[in-house]
Amino acid sequence: MKAPKRILCATLCVVLTAAALCAGSLTAFADTFFTEGDFRFAVMSGNVLAVAAYNGDSTDVTLPESVGGRAVTGVYKNSFQNTAVQSVTIPEGYTFIGSFAFSDCQSLTAVALPDSLQTVGIMAFSGCTSLQSIDLSGENLSTVSFAAFNGCQSLAEVGFGDNLDTLGENAFANCVSLQSLTLPTALTAIPEYAFYNCPLMDVYVPETVTFIGENAFAPANAIVAFEGTAAAEYAADSGADNVRILRKIMGDVNFDGVVNVNDVTELQRIAAELRPVYAWEKIVADVNGSKDVSIDDATLIQQFLAEYDVAFVS
Repeated sequence: MKAPKRILCATLCVVLTAAALCAGSLTAFADTFFTEGDFRFAVMSGNVLAVAAYNGDSTDVTLPESVGGRAVTGVYKNSFQNTAVQSVTIPEGYTFIGSFAFSDCQSLTAVALPDSLQTVGIMAFSGCTSLQSIDLSGENLSTVSFAAFNGCQSLAEVGFGDNLDTLGENAFANCVSLQSLTLPTALTAIPEYAFYNCPLMDVYVPETVTFIGENAFAPANAIVAFEGTAAAEYAADSGADNVRILRKIMGDVNFDGVVNVNDVTELQRIAAELRPVYAWEKIVADVNGSKDVSIDDATLIQQFLAEYDVAFVS
C-alpha cells in the first residue's frame, strides 16, 4: 500500500528541517566533540555528554555510562544512523535518544532501554526493518516523537508505560507486523497517522483520550471504545467499519446491556484464569474500585443481584 502524500511530504519536511525542529532541545547542537576508545562524544550545552558515534567493530554495542569520570546522558542525533549494529544496550542515566539516532539500521534486532529514558526523538528508529520488539514502559518516558518507529516492518511487540503522554504524528506508521498493543491511560491525544497502516486488532482507546487525528488507526480502524468518547467520534467521522463502540454499564462484563448472572459467570472464568480479560472488560468489571479484576467483583455483583444494599464504583 502506498503511503499517503501527507506522510511523504511530512517526512521530507522533517529531513530538511530536523535541526530547526529540535532547536532548544538537548539533542539539537553540540559545542564540541571528542573521541575516547570506540566512541565519539558530543559535549552539549550545560556540559552534558552524549554518544555521537561508534567506531568499534562489534555489532552488539553497550553504550558507556561515563567517560573520564563524567556521566553520559544521551544519544546524539544521527549517531548510529544507517550502521550495521545488531543490538544496543543503553544504560541507566540516559534521558534522551536524539533525532535519527538509529534510523535505517536495518540489521538492528534488539534494543534495551533504561528506565531513566524520557524522550525518543524524531525518526529515532525509523526504517529499522529487523527490529521485532521495543519496551517503552520506563516510568520516566513521556515522549515518543514524530515518526520515531515509522517503517519498522518487523515490529510486532510494543510495551508502553503508564506515564507516556505525548505521541508524535506517524509515530508507528507502516509497522506492518504490529497487531496488538495497550495504549497508556496518560495519553490524551493520538495524532494523525500515529498507527497508520498497522494491522492492529481490538485496540482499546482509553476514555482519557480526548482527540484522535485523521487516519490515526487507518485503514484497519479495528479499535474498541465506549460511547461518548473521542474514539466514538473518530469512528463516526471516519466511517470505520471495524470499530466496536460499547455502552458502559458497570457490571455488564459481557456487554449485552444488562447486569445478570451471566456477568458473574464471566468474572468467575476470568478470576480462574480460564480466559484472558480485555482492557475494556476491566473497566466495567472492576465494580469494587480495586483497580483489579477478581472474585471479589463477582461477589459484589451477586450481592447486587440479590438486592443487597451495595453500590458499584464507577
